[in-house]
Amino acid sequence: MKNKYLTILGMALALTFSFTSCSKDDDSDNGEGGGNGGGNGTTGISVTTLTADQVEQTSVRLRGRITDASSVSSRGFVWGTESDPTKDDNVITAGSGEGSFNAVLSGLTKGTRYHVRAFAETPSGTIYGNNRAVETLGDPVVGDFGAGGLIIYVDGSGGGLVAAPEETEWVNVQWGCSGTSTNASGTNIGSGAANTAAILSACSTDEIAAKYCDELTANGYSDWHLPSSDELGRIYINLKDKNLGGFSDEFYWSSSEDNANAAVFMDFNNGDVLEGDKSNSFRVRAVRAF
Repeated sequence: MKNKYLTILGMALALTFSFTSCSKDDDSDNGEGGGNGGGNGTTGISVTTLTADQVEQTSVRLRGRITDASSVSSRGFVWGTESDPTKDDNVITAGSGEGSFNAVLSGLTKGTRYHVRAFAETPSGTIYGNNRAVETLGDPVVGDFGAGGLIIYVDGSGGGLVAAPEETEWVNVQWGCSGTSTNASGTNIGSGAANTAAILSACSTDEIAAKYCDELTANGYSDWHLPSSDELGRIYINLKDKNLGGFSDEFYWSSSEDNANAAVFMDFNNGDVLEGDKSNSFRVRAVRAF
């Protein structure tokens, strides 16, 4: 009889522990690298905070993913300046259900480190993902990484230009449409985007320098263009000449057209600015404004 009583008591204690250990708000995570393992152990939901992108001085795009979810009524991100934020801090929502999602967080302070976690609202409570840190840009400095690439120019008002990452560079690419005038005549800083648009409007040939740049998506940005000759010069002076950005000692196309048959390119071995037939095949690196 005594043994039977002890057995029943043990089962009761086990059930009590089981119910009290399933908290409504699960703050667990696996640190900076991966999502949690399903929060409370009863839903099987996995919430992952992905690396943020489109990092600017006062805004950033947050990214998350939810898998193995049968019911997620709300999802989004919690954020703050301290590690492991919760819904008691700051919240931005981003729809419902499982899958990948994102939200642009704006109104931030430049040069500030923030912490963020994705979350899922389920019938069992709130499930948080892993903590990730992201730092908004401070005052832009030539040569630093920011806004999707390496900064090649700053305008003194918080804006400027960046060169795309090394892994996006193309080799053996033609300028295109030799014999056709595109009116892409701009050479100064700030004219590369207009040149690129003019080239694409006048030249429908695939696999040309301007088209590659226009269709590039890198580090969350899709507004890249083929640099003008002066923009290309800033790449050479501020990156290549300082052994930054992984540039080659070869020829690089600009978007500046010389005439119907020729366009401007630069020799990255010595910085010489030259004109050559549009059918020549040179290297290409895109830029974007921020």
